[in-house]
Amino acid sequence: FVSYAQEARPYSLWVLLLTLSGAVLLWALRRNRPGQWVLYGLLVALCAYTSLLSLPVLVGQGLYAIATTSRWGSRWLGTYRSSARPLSSSLSSSLNALSFSGRMDNRARHALIALGLGLLTLLPWLLLALGRWDTLQDNTTWMRAGMDWPFRLIIGLYTLAVLVFDVPVAPLGSPALLMEVVIATGVVAIFAVAVWALCRRAPVRVWLWVVLVSLPTPLLLLGLDLVLGGQRSTAPRYLMPVHLGLILSLAYALSQGWVDRRAAVQQRWRWVAIALLCLSLLSCGLHWQRSPKYQKTRNLDNPAIAQLINAERSPLLLAEPDETLDILSLSGELDDDSRIRIVPTDSVIAAIATARSLGSCQASILIFNPSAQLQQQLIQLAPNGGKEVFTPQRLIPDELALTLWQVGPDPTRCAQGSGSWGTGDKLQRWTVP
Repeated sequence: FVSYAQEARPYSLWVLLLTLSGAVLLWALRRNRPGQWVLYGLLVALCAYTSLLSLPVLVGQGLYAIATTSRWGSRWLGTYRSSARPLSSSLSSSLNALSFSGRMDNRARHALIALGLGLLTLLPWLLLALGRWDTLQDNTTWMRAGMDWPFRLIIGLYTLAVLVFDVPVAPLGSPALLMEVVIATGVVAIFAVAVWALCRRAPVRVWLWVVLVSLPTPLLLLGLDLVLGGQRSTAPRYLMPVHLGLILSLAYALSQGWVDRRAAVQQRWRWVAIALLCLSLLSCGLHWQRSPKYQKTRNLDNPAIAQLINAERSPLLLAEPDETLDILSLSGELDDDSRIRIVPTDSVIAAIATARSLGSCQASILIFNPSAQLQQQLIQLAPNGGKEVFTPQRLIPDELALTLWQVGPDPTRCAQGSGSWGTGDKLQRWTVP
């Protein structure tokens, strides 16, 4: 959360809105006043506009409202109101409860009306997204890239552990990496014990809320990966509802252990709380002025690429239109004398020829993250064909990453000059005659 709070991205706001919407819903179900339902509907709209992945969470909230206010839900939940039954016995008893009338009281109707009106405000955005579906698909290409299940499992466990233990991954085969794996495994084990304690000992109204707001989003993403292929479920930023559920489970387990009558149990949970607090403070300190890899993904290499570009004299950076967003991310770290041109793929070679003929022999021509088709053209470019000057480190072979290529000057056509490639803003479209 500290890492996301430093970025101009919506995920910290998303966590806040999910928390507020849940709190207001529980408040409204308890008090059932019009102003509370209006506030809940407003928060539903804000959640939906902040992230479309709020929709599964909001569906879970609606199901919770129905389960806790309908007649069969009250019958089921009322059985466990005075005693905390385990999850298994609760689920086995729910089948009998379904035989009763499913009639809802006005709280459930108010909740569904507020939820429906809040989601209705999203309709204009959905129409706009459908009208630009091709652009949306192009911006989410990484989601459809395949990933082997061993890597998916490792990333899934890492996604859970970073909630408390978030440190840079050590080099493969090093003792530091082994220590990180042991600590991360211990953290995940503590989360598992906390979830078990919640479902085993907490009243059904408590664990049902945690389950319905934290599981729909990962189950949806995992189902899409299984049916369509891809790696949607491996993005930590998409699993914020799961993190919220783990925090609630951990808070319950720590609070119960802290007041346990057995001194040994109290001592054990106190040491767990101290260890988790130390790991969290360590993680926050390490990421105070840096971004973790799971947050930046391919843009994590921006500083290294910018350092290479800034080391050149009057560099000209060419990029294809598909790289516009990544260029925007990179441009803030480039020196003022850098020139950036967005060039259609089929015009890059002509742009290089034009730049060679107009620029000085000392000026550099760089190509930002060329496509596979353009890479082949650069290799075959003569004389002084293109070469890759920055190769990123990939966790898996198909991981998306940014590269940088350089083309040398043409000794037969190089004109002596000032080395300037023109003036203007850093980001502009350059058309080649």
